[in-house]
Amino acid sequence: MNKSATLENKSIRQPHFMRLNLMNRELTRMLARLHSYQCEPCTSEMYDKFLRLNHDGHSLQDTIEKISKVLDSTTKFPKAILDEIDAVMQRYHGYQKSLTSYLSEAIIHH
Repeated sequence: MNKSATLENKSIRQPHFMRLNLMNRELTRMLARLHSYQCEPCTSEMYDKFLRLNHDGHSLQDTIEKISKVLDSTTKFPKAILDEIDAVMQRYHGYQKSLTSYLSEAIIHH
């Protein structure tokens, strides 16, 4: 592979890599907030939501880390990786909405 193709490939991957890193950092903050005193579940329904959010958050973090490793180690940038990044972004936004809803409910109970 020539040098210009490598540079072009890196310039295509860089925004996605940065986006994944940002999502991972934000997800770490969201999980820390979920585990804060203010967000302790007060009802059995909230406890179920808490467990689901905790599991989904950690699962999403694992997925982001796996995609980041693949993105960092591959020299090619196949469409499959772009599709995975888009799917992760959709999961991330859904997780954000679910967590926001849970936080609102938790604040009401505290």
